[in-house]
Amino acid sequence: MVSSGTLEALGVGADFQEKLKQFWFKNNLKLDIPVIDLQHIWLVFLIMELENEILSSAAGPFPEEKIRKIMGDLLSFAAEHFSLEEDLFLAFEVPDSADHGEKHRHFVQFLSERASEVKEGKYDSVKILISFLKDWLTMHIQKDDKQYADFYRDNSTNLKQY
Repeated sequence: MVSSGTLEALGVGADFQEKLKQFWFKNNLKLDIPVIDLQHIWLVFLIMELENEILSSAAGPFPEEKIRKIMGDLLSFAAEHFSLEEDLFLAFEVPDSADHGEKHRHFVQFLSERASEVKEGKYDSVKILISFLKDWLTMHIQKDDKQYADFYRDNSTNLKQY
């Protein structure tokens, strides 16, 4: 997990840090691949930021501008993260990488569709999306990503250059 000092430097408050850490450790998301773990933490952060915006808007107007920005950040960062994972798969000839990449593409497509719905004013999509994102990311890391992490470990793959 990233240090509290790093999270503070990113403008993440203490309460939010605690929620982020609890989610991370409760769901056992650490792969022991620093660059991937750091990116996963950022994806969890964006999902939780999206959730916080929805929860804080319960009594007021829907924060469409903020939601669209976070969803855009989430979409672009997910694509960047998946690209790194898939580059590593190619570089180290990870088995079943095509299936893994297909899961990434489905995820990005689903997220893009929900972002379009928000642009159309269908705000209930965001509430559904948050639950989906948490579940999908957790299951994807625990099952699919752990497979390639095991492959790298079992083959003594040196990922320090990344």
